[in-house]
Amino acid sequence: MKRDIREIVESWAGVEEAIEEIMRREEKIAAARSEEMLLSGHQFDAMAVIAFLDIHNVTKIAKTIGCSKSAASIMISKMMADDMVKKTYGHNMQDNRSIYIEVTEKGKLQLKNFMRTRLTVIGNVFEKLNENLKKEVYDGMGCLCRVYNYKDSFLVETTNMLLDEMGYEGEKRDFIVRFSNFVANRLASEKTITENPQRISKNLTFQQLGMLKSIHIKKINTVSKLVKHFGTSVSTVSVNVSRLCRSGYVIKEYGKTDDNRETILSVTQKAKDELQAVSNRCFEIFYEEYNQMNPEQQKLLEDGLEHFDNVVKLIKAEASVI
Repeated sequence: MKRDIREIVESWAGVEEAIEEIMRREEKIAAARSEEMLLSGHQFDAMAVIAFLDIHNVTKIAKTIGCSKSAASIMISKMMADDMVKKTYGHNMQDNRSIYIEVTEKGKLQLKNFMRTRLTVIGNVFEKLNENLKKEVYDGMGCLCRVYNYKDSFLVETTNMLLDEMGYEGEKRDFIVRFSNFVANRLASEKTITENPQRISKNLTFQQLGMLKSIHIKKINTVSKLVKHFGTSVSTVSVNVSRLCRSGYVIKEYGKTDDNRETILSVTQKAKDELQAVSNRCFEIFYEEYNQMNPEQQKLLEDGLEHFDNVVKLIKAEASVI
C-alpha cells in the first residue's frame, strides 16, 4: 500500500465534495421544475437504503444515512402519511413487536422520478468536465466499483430503463452508469462503519458529527444555514446544537453580523480533537478493510485512488472546470 494513500483519500474527498455540491445545486433546480418529484434528498437516501440495501429497521436506517433515530422516525412517519413507505409488524418470528419498513409502489415510482433527476444531473456534471477529468474520474470510479463489486438488480435495471427512456447513449451513458454504480458502492461500503457507530464516536451521533464538520470545515455557522444544508427541521438542528453547546463542542456568539438576533456558531478545541479522533478511527477501519482484500482488489483500490489524485491536480490546474 502506498505510504501517501491517506493524503490521496483526503484529496479525493475534496473533489467528491465539489462534484456533490454541483449535484445538490442542480438537483434543487430540477426539483423546483418538476411537479412529479415529491422526495427530498434525505427521504431519497432513506428509501434507497430500504429498497437497495434491504435494510428495514428504523435504527439501522438512521445509522446508515447518518441521522438520529428520532429524525429517521419522523421522516418515515411523514413518508407513511404520503404513502411512500409502509410498516408491518411481527415480521420477525421471534419478536412480534418488530417493525418492518418497506417501500410502497407509489414510493418506488418516486424513487424512479428522483433517480431520473439525479441521472440528468450526473449528465450535466459530465458536460462540465474536460476530457482529462472525464477519463480520470471514469477510470477511478471503475476501479473502486470493482473493489466492492456491489450489484443490485432493482438499481441496475431501473437505471438502465431510465437511461433508455432518456435516450442517453455512448460515452455520456457509460459515464452516468459508472457514476451511479460508484455512488451505490460507496453507500454499501459505508455499512461497515455505520453498523457499529460506537467505533467512530462514543460521545456523538453521526448527525452531530456532521454538524460539527459543517461548522468547522465548511463554515456553515448558523442554525438557518445548517437547516438548509441538511434539509431537516429547525427543531432537529436546534436540539442538536443545544446539546453540542452543553457538552462543550460548540460556542454561540451574538451580534457578529448586521442582524444582532442571528447567532454565529463556532467549534471548540474539544470538538476539533473529537473530529480528528473520528477521522483516525475511520481510517483504521479503512485499513482493516484493505488488509482483508486480495492482491487484485488492493491493486484496483490503489489505482482508483491514483486516478483521483490526478483529478485533484487537474482541477487545481483548471480551477474553473468545476
